[in-house]
Amino acid sequence: MGKYVKQTSRRRYDERQFSIRAVHRDPPALHKLCEGLIRLPLQEAQSRT
Repeated sequence: MGKYVKQTSRRRYDERQFSIRAVHRDPPALHKLCEGLIRLPLQEAQSRT
């Protein structure tokens, strides 16, 4: 019988090379987040009454 040959092109774990890329995003709009956090309980209180 012949020698075993891998059928896929996958690399073994120790042969892999890992890299990390930084993703630069705009900072969150804090005023919009705060406004939403304030409005949510107010709307829930209005819907209960």
